[in-house]
Amino acid sequence: MGEGATNGVEVVSERGTTIKRYHFVGDVHGNAEQLRMLLLELGYGRPEPESDPHLWVPPAGAQLVSVGDIVDRGPDSLTCLRIFSRMVAAGHARMVLGNHELRTLQMLRAQLGEGPAPFLALGRRMTWVGLLGIYAAEKRQLLAFLEGLPLFLLLDDERVIVVHARWEPELRSADPDVQRASFARGKPEPKGVEPTPDSNHPLPLDTLSPADPLPARARWVRSYRGRSLVIWGHETVRRGAVIRLGNTVNVESGCLNGHPLSVWIYPDDEVVQATGSQAWRTVAKRYMPALEIAFPEDLKIADRLRSEYGADDEDLYIESLKAELASRGAPAPYPELEATHRRLFRRL
Repeated sequence: MGEGATNGVEVVSERGTTIKRYHFVGDVHGNAEQLRMLLLELGYGRPEPESDPHLWVPPAGAQLVSVGDIVDRGPDSLTCLRIFSRMVAAGHARMVLGNHELRTLQMLRAQLGEGPAPFLALGRRMTWVGLLGIYAAEKRQLLAFLEGLPLFLLLDDERVIVVHARWEPELRSADPDVQRASFARGKPEPKGVEPTPDSNHPLPLDTLSPADPLPARARWVRSYRGRSLVIWGHETVRRGAVIRLGNTVNVESGCLNGHPLSVWIYPDDEVVQATGSQAWRTVAKRYMPALEIAFPEDLKIADRLRSEYGADDEDLYIESLKAELASRGAPAPYPELEATHRRLFRRL
């Protein structure tokens, strides 16, 4: 450890930058606005001059670390992908693969004609249509970014391990397929009826015993005996809170269901949150009467709207979209959906 480290932590990155604290962020799930709010609260800024609208610069000595699942279920997965891909490339962030990134890899390969499309559940359709609206060159950039992500990270001389779903030390050298099944997807656990409690005091860090009632996907911590502190997401152990559970910290506070998006700061042992507004899966269900219009699987729907309504510019196209949604009893497009359809129109 070098001199001047905060609480004994000093890590020199591959770019020669001294990292004195890590900002571990929970599952973002496409909630780009909450992510931006959180970055501002943590002191991240925009580069000068602003040449890239998706690049954020951390405070001196800090680095953002994602536990994965930055996509799906929220309104703007594409922006989240752009932010993390730019920040990782610049050395300002690190990230591990989550199970939803594995699905996004399938989506990108399918849209590039290199594989079959995955089953598009409602929460994934929002990601699919966002990717549908960008050109092949950017799709390949995002594909390369996701393919280059690790399944786990070892930080601060292995005092800290970052993984998405669960950590099994004996699998560190296992076959990648085996690692993906455990580290990114999490192994199935007996369901049981143990409840996920709400948090009445989300700040500072809450603590639960591994012997307490736990959601099924969190019970792996009961058998974890390692000395390294494991930072993980995937499962909301307690809604609205970051939870220390044994020698692990769960940073997934449930922003996909309208709860705060959280960061746990190491080694300061502090929690910073950005308040959520609504559960986007609930919002998206309101578009079910016009699912193929709001979240089309290909560009044919956008082309049909343009032709039927004589929409020869973006604004007329958006008006035709609103008319079609209204005719089927669905609400007008929320801002992120409208922006995505504008990208679809430009692809035509």
